[in-house]
Amino acid sequence: MNIPSLFEAGRLLSLLFYLLEFQIFFYPLYTKENYVRGSLVSVGIYALLFGVTPRSSFLLVLLLHLLLILGCSLQVWRETGIQYRYALYLSFAFILCRGSWNTQVMQFLFPAAAALGAMAQRMILNLITLLILYGMRRLFLRVDRQREITGSALFSAIFPPFVMFSCRIALYHYLYYLHTGMTEDALLVFYLIGLSLGAAVLVSLAAQERYFAAETAAQELERAQEQLQRQYRQFSQQRENDEKIKGIYHDMANHMALLAEMQNMESVRSYVKELSEQVENAGYYLDTGNETLNLILSQKAERCAEMGLELECALRFPAGLDLQPLEICTLFANPIDNAMEALEAADTADRVIRVSGGEQHGCFVIRFENAFDGAMNPELRTHKEGGVHGYGLKNVRSVLERHDGSMQIHSEGGHFVLTMLIPVAAA
Repeated sequence: MNIPSLFEAGRLLSLLFYLLEFQIFFYPLYTKENYVRGSLVSVGIYALLFGVTPRSSFLLVLLLHLLLILGCSLQVWRETGIQYRYALYLSFAFILCRGSWNTQVMQFLFPAAAALGAMAQRMILNLITLLILYGMRRLFLRVDRQREITGSALFSAIFPPFVMFSCRIALYHYLYYLHTGMTEDALLVFYLIGLSLGAAVLVSLAAQERYFAAETAAQELERAQEQLQRQYRQFSQQRENDEKIKGIYHDMANHMALLAEMQNMESVRSYVKELSEQVENAGYYLDTGNETLNLILSQKAERCAEMGLELECALRFPAGLDLQPLEICTLFANPIDNAMEALEAADTADRVIRVSGGEQHGCFVIRFENAFDGAMNPELRTHKEGGVHGYGLKNVRSVLERHDGSMQIHSEGGHFVLTMLIPVAAA
């Protein structure tokens, strides 16, 4: 058995293109530090398996592809730290996509290609493979460091395309040895079957990814709605306390008159103590011009006081702004929660969360400001109860987009600043 040389021009070209294919497909997962190392290790695995191994049987070729998938997944998992099942899924998709096209298909679709030399054909084949991988990753396959998949999802995603891929390898291996004795019509049939199998591999992967995307979107929407409902229930519990303190304000003149008529100091002390307890139990009261917003800020002010923080508010809700209670919860609760978490973790003497806003030039402008540790976190991921992470900013953006609004995040003098703008007339 002749061992092929790794330094043949065709094999060196294959290694070079495999390096490019790997980088095009996997680069969203890698940092600058491990990008080059990961690419070189992957090329080394490919060279070890396919560079010098004679491919004399269908089972050997299939085994080499499986080993390449396994080696690729281990390397990606180790270098990027993503979930191993997801690394395995991406590696399957990568190897199956790059193997969905071959020289026979190119010669079948473009008869003139048969007149080209072997090196030119291989160059064209590799360029087509690069385009397939780039198109699949950009249009269908979601390559995301935060993504995870279940075991059942992994099986359903890779089993159908891998079966079709295996049949395709078997078909072309069969043709490689027997094509000289076959008629043109028979070859045409086999080429059509092989082309269909290659296309079916890509379609199967793309369809499964679309299904995953739809499932993920539905789950995120459900979790986001659960978070909003939970927040709104918390804020609604403040309604009773607010009604108590409103009653105290309303009856303050009567209270003062009664105090003036009391005959002894003990009665005054007792009555004042009773009033103080009522006020303490009623909690904070802020009047912004919107009942829902009053509840939110009152509840958050109490929570800040428990944490040794201060919520400083200067807000006036525009009368013409039509926001639903859940939308108001989203716009104000999440940024304040983020500020509370940032101050809790930051080593700073400034323990104040400043919230200001009002109507300016036909827009409701809202500004949140708090000191932070200097590490800007654009995702604004919070750690809410129930294990829901990272939905706060998505919900805020969703509400703003629904009302033609916008938001801006920046740092200013050691402070984190979030500014929102909502057109009053368009809301």
